[in-house]
Amino acid sequence: MSIIRDNRAIILGITGYLGSGCTTVAKYLAFEFSSRIKDEFKKDRFSLIENFYQQLEELQKNPLNNEDKMEEIKSKLKKELEKREILQVIRRNRFELKKSFYYISFSNIIVYFLIKFIQKTNDEVRRLIEEQLNNIGFKLEEAITLVRDFYYITKKRRFLRNEDFKSQNIDFQKLQEIKRLFENFYIIRDKIVERFGRELLQNYGDNIRKSGNPYISSLEWRRSDYKKARFLAWIVDKYIYLLTMLGEQYFVVECFKNAQELFYFREKYSYFYLIALSVNKELRKQRAKVSNYDEIEKREEGSESDIKEFYKLNVLRCIDLADVVLKNEDSLSRLFWKLLRIFALILEPGCIKPTVEETLMHLAYTLSVRSNCICRQVGAIITNEDGYIIGAGWNDVGEGQISCGLKTVYDYKNISYLQSNCLDLKGFQDDDYICFRQCFRDNNGGLIHCLALHAEENAILQSARYQSNIPKGSTIYTTTFPCPLCLKKIAQVGIRKIVYTETYSNPILSKILEENIKYIEIRRFEGVKYYSYFRLFKPYYDRKDQQNILKRLREV
Repeated sequence: MSIIRDNRAIILGITGYLGSGCTTVAKYLAFEFSSRIKDEFKKDRFSLIENFYQQLEELQKNPLNNEDKMEEIKSKLKKELEKREILQVIRRNRFELKKSFYYISFSNIIVYFLIKFIQKTNDEVRRLIEEQLNNIGFKLEEAITLVRDFYYITKKRRFLRNEDFKSQNIDFQKLQEIKRLFENFYIIRDKIVERFGRELLQNYGDNIRKSGNPYISSLEWRRSDYKKARFLAWIVDKYIYLLTMLGEQYFVVECFKNAQELFYFREKYSYFYLIALSVNKELRKQRAKVSNYDEIEKREEGSESDIKEFYKLNVLRCIDLADVVLKNEDSLSRLFWKLLRIFALILEPGCIKPTVEETLMHLAYTLSVRSNCICRQVGAIITNEDGYIIGAGWNDVGEGQISCGLKTVYDYKNISYLQSNCLDLKGFQDDDYICFRQCFRDNNGGLIHCLALHAEENAILQSARYQSNIPKGSTIYTTTFPCPLCLKKIAQVGIRKIVYTETYSNPILSKILEENIKYIEIRRFEGVKYYSYFRLFKPYYDRKDQQNILKRLREV
């Protein structure tokens, strides 16, 4: 619990493709993070900061000849000052941080359902589960009873103190046994993957999100089935509740791979933050060490084309909706400060200021919401070499035109001004909005028939409209990786760096990139995303007011 505000439970979710290091990072937070913080407290940071100031003082004697060196020292000094600020936040909250993050895995929770509905499974899987339960000290009947008791104990959501257990007829020892059972689910999970393959476990997860039962997959889809897609998240939530009864406060949950599970936690907990791990595919494949990685990645990526597939894995969607994106291509020691920065911002929002990239990408996302495109909303910002904005845009129709997202099928059918023999409106309801390029007769949905200008195009045109040219070496920040048409324009006008957040897959891109990669630096965005920009960077109090509050608290 922060001394500034009451965070009863902080939950960090982790998402990413197989090989991104979700399990490794989650376990690092759970088992090594606290000890690493203690190590940082032991270091003499003041001497390092003082040394940088002394170097600046010496260089200041001849500033014209030492300009570059001074900038280098100032950059290092700022990083150290920011680290000191982060550690001060953690130190102010150290008395509340008595425990480490508690590790929970979605894939482990699948075993809960396997035991709950074990009567419906085949003999081979049943024997494996029973055998592994015996190995961890549980009989099958005992495990089934504990699973049932877990459900009923957590059914009524009340935070209880230890002394309340007896009055509520709750057996403290039973809670400990339930916890021990859950903590050993990974043994059963790993044995299932080893004997039957990862695909079976993924099928179980899909079935739970589709029917509520891991062994049943053939049910007709209904609108209410969206609730079933949250069943795994619901049990994870109940488990977190049980753990809070036992005194736990901070939790790390891996691995979110379905958007409905993300929505459940985002709606339930104000102190839930999803961290997406960004790792290039070659490194992911190397880490995963599986022969069929491409097949697994395709399944994890998911599809938004069919609304009935809401229960399937969709890692790409989870990454796009994450609160924070962190690159995990280096050592855990380098990742430590990125994680600690986010943790400090959760404890005291605004304690650290956003990076330039975080601010500019946030502005790009702000522009994207102006788009009336019904398929995808994209925003883009162009900056010169000094980092100042010289162009901005979002995807929408040209000036004076009416967007697709404002015209319904009824309008196209009944207003003579809009009627056209070129459009195929079969299969649409009157109140539907349509994508013009997808309804164009004898068309495969290509971009040539799209009525809108893309965000990158609009940003380039705006810059050209109000100034003579885009300076060579400029940077474009775009919420989605540019399409082939925009990528060619970006290269042509002299932009030399692309920073993007969401991916955009197209086979033509590889050829265009191959020809322009030596001229353009392409980097995926890292840091706090639009959803939590103000949550983490807007402080509850200005620094002066906060200092006065802390002073009064110390006097009490």
